[in-house]
Order: sequence, then C-alpha cells, then structure tokens
Amino acid sequence: MIERATTVGDLLIALGANLEARLPVYKRTTTPEERSRQMQEAAFGPGAEPVTAEENSELSDRVQKITAWLKVNGETAKDHPDYRDSGKEIYWKKNEDDPDSPYICIELEPWGVHSGRNLEQSPAFTIETTDPAIQFELNFDYTYYLSIMPPLGTRRFVSSHLSRSEMTRQENEVVQNAIKQAASYFAIPL
Repeated sequence: MIERATTVGDLLIALGANLEARLPVYKRTTTPEERSRQMQEAAFGPGAEPVTAEENSELSDRVQKITAWLKVNGETAKDHPDYRDSGKEIYWKKNEDDPDSPYICIELEPWGVHSGRNLEQSPAFTIETTDPAIQFELNFDYTYYLSIMPPLGTRRFVSSHLSRSEMTRQENEVVQNAIKQAASYFAIPL
C-alpha cells in the first residue's frame, strides 16, 4: 500500500517507506528514464499526477527571480572552486562558514545552443539543501535531475533525464520547499 502525505515532512517520510517497500530491483538494461519512472511509481504510486502548467510556470518564475537576485548578490565563476577559469558565466551563493547552508547556482548560456526546440529561456539551475538532503538541477534542455535522501530509509530517490513536464506534483512540492528554504536563508524575495 502506498503511504500518503499531507506535508513535505510527511511526504519525505512516506517516500522513504514507499521506496523500501515497492522499488523494483535495478536491472542493468534499465535506462535512466525508465528507472526514474520506476522511482516515481514506487514513491508516489501508479498514475502519480504530473505538475500542472501553473505549477510549472511558478517554478520558472522562481528560477527567474533567483537568477536576477544572484546576478546582483551572488558570487561569480572566479570565486567558485569548480568553475574558476572555466570561462562560463555562473552566479552562486553558499555560506561557506555554515555546513547546513543551502547552495544555489545558475549557469547562463547563450540561448539556443543546447536545444533545437523552441522552449522558454532558462538558465541551468542547481539548488542543494542539507536538511532534508535534496539536490535539484534544471538543465538547459528542459530536463531535470532530482535527488532526495529521505530521513527514514536507506534508498535515495533519484529522478533524471526526464522532461520537466514529467515531474510529479510531489516532486514539485519537494523542490518548491527547497527553493523556499534557500530563499529564506539568503533573504531572496520570491
């Protein structure tokens, strides 16, 4: 039986229990997309609802607001240990003195380089939180990566290589919560 949740905290606890009980054994022939769909079904049940157009738009709006804020208040590539001397235009924020600080990063790229499709302009966006342990990446090609380590259980939820339109409402709820948490930490107006 799939456990249901009413809050993000409940959702994370249910996610761990559901993965432990329902996730099929990994097979080497499974593609990342197929495994992501298996994760979604195990965690949220068969037929989990995808994000609505409004929820997708809200996520895009928040990424754009964070992008604007980071351009003014964030660090640049020259200050980032992984991007120094890369020539990439990135903006990021993390409190290096606080091990529980969220991490937010955007990478700007000339639009159209990564996608032949006519999609909204969006930077590559990364957010990481420690409590709960979440990593979310929105890629230039309209795909996303989401990793969640539930507070209970030993299996990490990972969804990757899927179109943003395939994100479930539950995944969106976790991502939106992480964004709000990071925005609150850094006083980013949303």
